[in-house]
Amino acid sequence: MHDIVLVAMENNWAAIEAHTEMIRKVLEVILRDGIANGEFEAADAHETSVVIKRSMGKGYAGIDNELYVNPKTGMLFADAKAGLEALTQAVKAL
Repeated sequence: MHDIVLVAMENNWAAIEAHTEMIRKVLEVILRDGIANGEFEAADAHETSVVIKRSMGKGYAGIDNELYVNPKTGMLFADAKAGLEALTQAVKAL
């Protein structure tokens, strides 16, 4: 399978991008339905689908993204200013 992906990347990168975007859209629909049905916590379904898609595998290079598995790291999805202000307030409250 890896060889097929390599050939596809070399000959038709647009097909690979279209396929991964289709997967992301399917994830987004699942998230939106789950949020609407109360099965998932309300979140930005688009942003969450991007993170899920990126974290599903090692990518074409076969290298894990250590930020997803390191227990000392976390991800903050927020407007930069609002997110930083919220973090600053949380630290000050300690």
